[in-house]
Amino acid sequence: MKTIDFSYFIERYNASEMDQAEIKWFEKELSGNESLRKEVLLRRKADQMLVKHDLLSLRNKLSSIEKTRKEKLIETAGKRTLAIRYAAVFTGLVLIGSLFIITGNKQSPQELYNKNFSAYEFPGPSRTAQSQTDNQYSLALGYYADNHFADAGVLFREYLKNNSENMQATLLYGICEMENKDFSEAKASFNKIIQAKFNLFTDQAQWYLALCYIANGEKAEAKLQLAAIKKSESIYRNKARKILKNL
Repeated sequence: MKTIDFSYFIERYNASEMDQAEIKWFEKELSGNESLRKEVLLRRKADQMLVKHDLLSLRNKLSSIEKTRKEKLIETAGKRTLAIRYAAVFTGLVLIGSLFIITGNKQSPQELYNKNFSAYEFPGPSRTAQSQTDNQYSLALGYYADNHFADAGVLFREYLKNNSENMQATLLYGICEMENKDFSEAKASFNKIIQAKFNLFTDQAQWYLALCYIANGEKAEAKLQLAAIKKSESIYRNKARKILKNL
């Protein structure tokens, strides 16, 4: 019997390039093949790390440019101006230190949410859409990639009426609703993913559900969700641990 080389299909699946028939076939293969599931997850995490690496590289370049600019300003500034600046910085640090001692390192739920929430990054819109629903999904992915979350949310909601088994669409729809401040709708989407028998987006769903609880001020629920993430093998376990210290 000829062995299937899944490399091509894994790339298409992670890049959202499969149509509905291919998705159903591939996820059926995933459900009965643990090594294939691990390979898909491994490649997805590798893609996420590459995206983060590119962003970090850009931030480092911008930081270097800003550092050079500030150094030139300092070199041209007079001693008196420099002394005043140092005094102001020192005073500010003293005040911040005093406030930190008084209030501790606790942050408000809104501060924690703003600090930790960012929209899930996926490889890119589908390029093989054929049916009307596939075109609708591809358009929704395009809006999402361009940060037009209101338009994307509408299209994802319509698409999911007939394609409720698509867990990636469910995840992206939930994140759109977070961006649109409809946290009840977002929580429903993430709970659906978590309760599904098999999918590749459980880690993301658990993480964003915890952030929904934080945004809604549901502190007890947030702590339970974050504690579960911390104890798991989730890619978000370190972030969950840090938030728990400040919640």
